[in-house]
Amino acid sequence: MSNHITSPEPEREIPAKIRAEAESAGRDAVHTYLSTWQEEMRAYDRQNSAILAGEQLPAPAWLDDDPCPPWCVAEPHRASDHPDDRTHYASGTWVPLVTEEPVPMHPTGWAPPEIEVGMERRYREREPRVHLSDQEGKHAWHLTLDEAEKVAHAMLAHVHSARGGWRPAVLPFDEHGHCGNAECVACRAEGVEAKEASA
Repeated sequence: MSNHITSPEPEREIPAKIRAEAESAGRDAVHTYLSTWQEEMRAYDRQNSAILAGEQLPAPAWLDDDPCPPWCVAEPHRASDHPDDRTHYASGTWVPLVTEEPVPMHPTGWAPPEIEVGMERRYREREPRVHLSDQEGKHAWHLTLDEAEKVAHAMLAHVHSARGGWRPAVLPFDEHGHCGNAECVACRAEGVEAKEASA
């Protein structure tokens, strides 16, 4: 194995044409972004004026082929929603992380940071994704349902191990690890006793 350290290659000089194209692309992107924002604001203004005038707004056409799932709390969806904002989402759950370093929390001073567990499905996506994010939105992870299930199982397995026992970590088990069948011999001691008594 060679111990020879090679020096990094020098960066190529960027041709003037490439630099000009990059700068033009940047200007075009800014112009497109601002134009889109202006059009979106005009759409919201027209819609809000119609609402204030008491007009009945039609249901958004995009819901025809992507209706709201029962868990969505994003009501009301609007026809003026930008395509990037067409998202179905569930109520999130915020969990304070009390062993982490406190963070500034206006107006109460310092408080433990919180993590949100939520779920969303963007327009025309096949299935929802579970998301984990911090309260400032600096860090976010989107998990498929399979990934979220694996993470949940792994976390619950550690929790149960730390607390000295194992319980099933899959729905429809309750918080005691019991399924809905009172005679179940797999997760209820009384089910085992009943089976032994009838033998």
